[in-house]
Amino acid sequence: MADDFSKVIAQKISVAQSKIQDGNKLILSPQHHAGRVTNFLQSKVGEINPEADPQEVISALLGVINGIPKFIGDGFSDDLATMGVLKQELNVWAVVAKEWKNCEEQQALRAMRAKKTDELIKAVDAEDVEERTTQTRRKMGDHPGPSTRDLRKAKAQLREPGS
Repeated sequence: MADDFSKVIAQKISVAQSKIQDGNKLILSPQHHAGRVTNFLQSKVGEINPEADPQEVISALLGVINGIPKFIGDGFSDDLATMGVLKQELNVWAVVAKEWKNCEEQQALRAMRAKKTDELIKAVDAEDVEERTTQTRRKMGDHPGPSTRDLRKAKAQLREPGS
């Protein structure tokens, strides 16, 4: 299940990255903006009644022409807002990936500690390990073995009912 969730996270990150790349291409694409302006002009000009008074037609066309800069600016603003949302989504999935990795590392560390504790309990039960009664002198880098505290904890667990 952990691998499945890791795959889902990786897939979400990949999808967000590709959406950001596609969005960047659209923002930088003259054809995209030209197409938007063309559609805008065609729809606005199509709303004008050609049989109306010529002064009204001219006034309507001037309104359409004056609306072009706002339409273009709104298009850029919308595209940039969309990119911001996509970047936020990518950041969220990056945080999820980081937290999931930390969680997996913590689970592995707990499992390793539990295994080590179980091995120590078995060694104490088999009387393979004894408490040290004197200070242990050792060479640098040599580990003296389990601490007295760990040994006593293991003995206490062995004395508990159900162990």
